[in-house]
Amino acid sequence: MPSVDVTKKRLIWRGISAGATAVSVVVTQRLITTIWRKVRGTPPPEGPADRRVALGPALTWAVAMGIGLAVSRMIAVRLSARAWEAATHEAPPEMT
Repeated sequence: MPSVDVTKKRLIWRGISAGATAVSVVVTQRLITTIWRKVRGTPPPEGPADRRVALGPALTWAVAMGIGLAVSRMIAVRLSARAWEAATHEAPPEMT
């Protein structure tokens, strides 16, 4: 059974990681939406059921968002891990 200290560290790390991921999602969505509007001159699809958008642009949007969010999440978690290591001088709990 993990000690209270380890459990507390895990909870704190999960909170930091989740917070960084949430911020990265918001920033990435806004960035990709802005780029879409500048390049295409139209608003992006509102969702998978948005039939006002042809299949090609809808797929392009889905791929751009999928890749963008995955990459931004990875960067956010890595930066969070680096900050955790700088503050605590140890790897985040899930990485040990």
